[in-house]
Amino acid sequence: MPKITPYDTGKVKIGCNYQPQLTGMYNKDQDWVQEWLLGIEIDWFEKTENLIEYALLFIGIISILTLLGRP
Repeated sequence: MPKITPYDTGKVKIGCNYQPQLTGMYNKDQDWVQEWLLGIEIDWFEKTENLIEYALLFIGIISILTLLGRP
């Protein structure tokens, strides 16, 4: 990868320590969309992890509604 020449103001060299990111910047949702479009099945661990996240979210919403007095 070529070295990026810093911008020199005369006193300060701006960008002399800049390192571009070498990894992709994908999050879980973007990965899920790509896997779904390509037809890739996710393994059982990710399915269980997703199920736990959704269950905790559902329990949290029900708890908040209960605390607010709405059944």
